[in-house]
Order: sequence, then C-alpha cells, then structure tokens
Amino acid sequence: TPDQTGTGDANGPADPGPATPPAQVDDGGANHTDTAVPGVIVSGYSTAVPPRLVIKTRARIRVPIQVDATGPVTVQVRSSNAKVVTPSTKTLTAVPGKVATLVLKAGTKPGKAAVTLTAGGKTLKLTIAVAKTVSRATSLTVSAPKTVRLSQPNTLYRIQVKKISGTPASPVATFTVDKKSKKFLSVSKAGVITPKKTGRATIAVTADKTTKKITITIKP
Repeated sequence: TPDQTGTGDANGPADPGPATPPAQVDDGGANHTDTAVPGVIVSGYSTAVPPRLVIKTRARIRVPIQVDATGPVTVQVRSSNAKVVTPSTKTLTAVPGKVATLVLKAGTKPGKAAVTLTAGGKTLKLTIAVAKTVSRATSLTVSAPKTVRLSQPNTLYRIQVKKISGTPASPVATFTVDKKSKKFLSVSKAGVITPKKTGRATIAVTADKTTKKITITIKP
C-alpha cells in the first residue's frame, strides 16, 4: 500500500510588488508559513533527502534542493561541525522552477553535524551522522499528496522523504515516473511534482535498492 497522507497548504503574506497570488505548499500534510523577503515569497524547501541521514566517511553526496518563491533566492548554508561535514558552498542561489545542487563532503572520522539552509527567515535543518561503514537502506518512509490539481498552479506539490532506515550507501532518494504516467505529471530531482493533465500516475521513490511506489490523482 503506498505511503500517503492527506494534503496540506499554507498561504503567505502578499508580495509588496505587483499583485501575485502567494504560493501554497502541498507536501502531504507538512504545513509551512510563508515569509516575505524583498521581491520573493519563500514558502518552503523540497529535497531528496530525509531530515536525518547517514553517510560514509570521506563520501560526497549531491543533494538536490528546490525552493518555492516568486524570484531568485539566496540560501545561506552552514555546518555545525566542518570537520564532520563540509558543504560545497556557504551561499547557494536557487531559482524558481530549477533544482540547485548542494554537495556535502564527509570528514575522515565518524561524528555528527547539522547542516542548515536559511533564506528569508525559513530554515531547513539536516542532521547528518558520518559512519565508517554503510550497508543499504532497509525501508523508506515518504509523504505525498493524494491529489494534485491543474487549476492550482501556485501550489507547490512535493514528495517528502521522511526517513530512510538502515545505513544506505546512497542516502539521496530518486524519483521515477513510470512510462504510462509521464503524460500526467513530472517530478524534479528534488521531489517537486508538476501536473500535466488529468488522470492517475505512479511514482517510484528509491533509496539504494529499496523502493516505495505512490499513486497520485491529477484533477482539473
């Protein structure tokens, strides 16, 4: 049975520029409060990694990141312990509709660190454990909307990777739309869903060799 939860969205304050509907977030129930910053409305982040993950010593992982905004966003990146995990950059520019990539490099010794991404007062925190050995993912927990609507173009629909159990060699999930479903929607590397036409679509979320399939209905 696909792991799905109910949908949720959040409306933010009006952009001080020309009248533009504030973006909404629909990520399977995780509500967010929009924060107005000059020229943009940051509604939330979407990534292909869980909030807690394990990576191997000396490993490098590429984390796809996508923000919901009305303009380019400068994201500040910080590590609580650079000897354990070092981000590839201290600032990252995210453009609406595009996926930015953050590279995280693990240190030579086991330990724990928090990597935080901040923009416009909103923060995404990743808690990372670095281990000498990793094996594989044993299970996968995801959250996704059951329904997306073509009539709500200002809603950010996304798949959230809640948890990857075990010590996966690759803690970054991938999203694959099956061949028959590609005409109904697409999914970015960061898990953001773009509906195309009404119907039902199946998406496979994979970490290592562990896969969870979810079904989403696209309505007018």
